[in-house]
Amino acid sequence: MKISKERLCVLQCRSGLTGAQVAAKAGLKPQSYSAVKNRGTCSAPTVAAIAAAFDVPVEEILESEV
Repeated sequence: MKISKERLCVLQCRSGLTGAQVAAKAGLKPQSYSAVKNRGTCSAPTVAAIAAAFDVPVEEILESEV
């Protein structure tokens, strides 16, 4: 799934969490979270885990289709 790198960065900044802390909350390895941020894509379960870590709906981090 395609995610919005910008929204992910904004959520992380607002939360005040480091990448490693977000990864831990999402149940991911820090390297995996970093790869998702750099690639802008990941699996549906990973999107759900990251959204849950930020306590936002999945749609908030998905890339909008224009």
